[in-house]
Amino acid sequence: MTSIEHLINRLPNYSIRLEVKPRGRAFASMRRAGVTQNQTICIPGLLETDHRTQEFVFSDTILSMLPISVIVSAKRASDFSPFIDDAGEVSLTELLKEQAFSPAIEAGRSYGRQIDKAIRTNGFGAHIQKTRQHADFAKMLELGRIDWFLAYPIEAGYLFGNNVHDHDFTSLPIAEVPDILHAKVACSDTKAGRDIIGKINTIVADISPIELAESYMTHLTTTDAEYFRTLIGETQ
Repeated sequence: MTSIEHLINRLPNYSIRLEVKPRGRAFASMRRAGVTQNQTICIPGLLETDHRTQEFVFSDTILSMLPISVIVSAKRASDFSPFIDDAGEVSLTELLKEQAFSPAIEAGRSYGRQIDKAIRTNGFGAHIQKTRQHADFAKMLELGRIDWFLAYPIEAGYLFGNNVHDHDFTSLPIAEVPDILHAKVACSDTKAGRDIIGKINTIVADISPIELAESYMTHLTTTDAEYFRTLIGETQ
């Protein structure tokens, strides 16, 4: 069961309609809902930022997840050992400078403040491929056309196919980012929005982080799932 299903099943008194929208349009809908106080529109799985909290109200964590990582071919993971520190994390800054490797960066995408800063500073050079063909990154890695790319481990799993295995790819944690991210529900900052956020917080307080993440972990490799369990245990 996904974290969203956990919440919906525990909110029987609400009429909830699910829609799939581009994030920009979803944000616009949330702002329009702020005109009235008797309705709300929410986006689940959103990361809280200072800018977003100025407009919307956020719940407590509904899903902890692994952050953007360096995705490499499992059979070539040892080639990246010189860039891995004692904590088992790779320096993205140093990796971007290494011209012996050819990475793929998705053009126009924000990978988060810390990674975007590293890319702005060091993400240039003939060895770096910038493209919008993100869906092709897994195949490019398999064919040896690139040596690594950036993605969430769960995102990489989808790119390689739903039945992922440890021999498909290896996720290298990045030293410049937090070990774990905390996704939340964001709602229009209305009376209705604040009310449902309060109820969501009551619900998630009674569910363990591992239970909320049970569906998430099925899309990780065995190694990533074990690493995730270790991190969750350390943060409880």
